[in-house]
Amino acid sequence: GAGVTSGAGEKTETTGFARYREIALGPVRLTDQPAFITKIYEPAIEGIPVDGMVGFELFARFAVRVDYGAKTMTISDFAAFDPSAAGTPVPFKFYDHLPAVRGLIDDMPARFDIDSGSRSEIDITSPFVAKQGLRERYRPGISTITGWGVGGPSRSYVVRIPSITLGTVRVPRIVSSLSEAKAGSFSDPNYEANVGSGLLKRFVTTFDYSRKIMYLKPLDPPPADAGNFDRSGLWINAAEKGFEVVYVAPRGPADQAGVAKGDVITAIEGKPAKSEELSDARTLLRSLPAGSVVTLALLRGTDRRTVKVTLRDLI
Repeated sequence: GAGVTSGAGEKTETTGFARYREIALGPVRLTDQPAFITKIYEPAIEGIPVDGMVGFELFARFAVRVDYGAKTMTISDFAAFDPSAAGTPVPFKFYDHLPAVRGLIDDMPARFDIDSGSRSEIDITSPFVAKQGLRERYRPGISTITGWGVGGPSRSYVVRIPSITLGTVRVPRIVSSLSEAKAGSFSDPNYEANVGSGLLKRFVTTFDYSRKIMYLKPLDPPPADAGNFDRSGLWINAAEKGFEVVYVAPRGPADQAGVAKGDVITAIEGKPAKSEELSDARTLLRSLPAGSVVTLALLRGTDRRTVKVTLRDLI
């Protein structure tokens, strides 16, 4: 069959259904499994081919621990799962198939969807942004592309909020995307914010759907780019000859260095720009401290040139 689905972007995609005999994750097997068929990932967005996304159907059957520091996922039978060392428990309810947690955005009560498939720290829905006047309340900020998924790119005004609280767990200095969406999931008035892997990777994060509890155990030290936002003013995607510049923030560091939309970055600091290293390049532009100078080799049409971008904090 065929239907319509949407996601973080404002456009819609066609979706259908299929049934798989088996889906395997290492020794873990899901059998006779129904699945959505839809356009989830463009290779240009992630730099690598992605064949599918596992979610609720796996988590509903097993306790799942994601250790972002060790880069491991541990899958356990619910009966064998021991929560004693899992960290602070955060109870949740379900909003559709997503865990929904109560907490605070700064001092404002809020409902959070927990979405490990999102790259952001937190995306705050456009109805809540407007209701609370968040663009006026938090500055400085920058309007930019902050993600890309079903429905295309998502645009937000990015600021830094002093803290968010999930259950009893307070997380300081959050890179917060104040959604500008007029359609898609971030225009939904039934919740206030979407928490993504950008925040979850500060923790060993464990989900026990059988008891409706998420556990958060802080990583020490946290990942190098945790709590950081891109300091170049660029959104880049993978392209045939390097990284295509899809967006340049006006008056941002890359703009001031002469980088333009449509340019292709063929090398960063002398290292060739390869599709499979797109994520590493984005991480680098978040992790290097303000004041760092990054040398980019650019291709504009047939013209090749080199520019130096002086990174700075944009939020």
